[in-house]
Amino acid sequence: MAWVTAIGPAIAQVDYRLEASAGCGLSREHGHAAEAEAQAGYRMDEADRLTWFGGGLAEVGITAGAALAGEADKAKARALMDGVHPQTGERLVEPKRAAHPRGKLPAAPFLAAVEELAAARGVPATEVAASRWGRARLAQMTRMVAREGETHRVAVKDLERLAGALGVDLGAVYEARELTVARAHRAETVRVGDRGFDLTIDIPKTPSVWWALADPQAAALLQNAFREAVTETLAEVERWCGYVMRGKHGDGRTARRIPTSGLLGWVMWHDVARPVAGQTPDPHLHAHAVIAHMVCGADGRWSTLATAAGSSTGMWR
Repeated sequence: MAWVTAIGPAIAQVDYRLEASAGCGLSREHGHAAEAEAQAGYRMDEADRLTWFGGGLAEVGITAGAALAGEADKAKARALMDGVHPQTGERLVEPKRAAHPRGKLPAAPFLAAVEELAAARGVPATEVAASRWGRARLAQMTRMVAREGETHRVAVKDLERLAGALGVDLGAVYEARELTVARAHRAETVRVGDRGFDLTIDIPKTPSVWWALADPQAAALLQNAFREAVTETLAEVERWCGYVMRGKHGDGRTARRIPTSGLLGWVMWHDVARPVAGQTPDPHLHAHAVIAHMVCGADGRWSTLATAAGSSTGMWR
């Protein structure tokens, strides 16, 4: 069985996945290691808990299959998840950024003012703006307010641009204090979107229990077979998903799909489950493949994984 979890903008999510256990292991401070060893003889070899994978690693001087060990390798992994070349420090893909939350204002009051203006002019509210951008922005705001109500907020710089074009006085729409705060944070942005993905692959519980209770030779055979199966699965995932798209996609147009040099990431190999309520964890052979949200296309350009885009920007959409 396998499932995917998106790794969001917080770097803490990456650091968590650079721990050998990442929450799936035995807590020695609570005596779990000795207890489990006495009960089932769990194999807890710490060697090669983290290993690099992906054909795209060759682009950045990393060998797929090698162990990811030490702070130097972890720094490389963080760089990949940050869209940066781990050797040169060159930014390969730009992160997506959005207006700072404190630099936004509720959209509903502004739309109410626009509707009054539109009624006076005898036109639909979404058509009151003269520019194409203005009409599109008002239409988007209208849709989002209909969906989210009073909670939908818009960057103050967008409201200022619209207000200037329409002749709307923002000071008459918003309280002085909230307008002052939003303008103070007008130029600030925050990182948004996903840095990558966590593909978890496991096997049923019965083989894991058999592995935990078997003699060392039999257990090693099963563990090796599991690792080979995961490696083959990741190769297929790379073949299916390791592509990029170039050009515009939508509005009757289809972007071109082109191959890449492959994925970039690492695998966390785990043999016990996450502890629950302080109990000794069960044996559970599984793996977490951490995949960076960037690849290098056959045209030599870096961009987001399997994303239609006209440029290499727009990471973590």
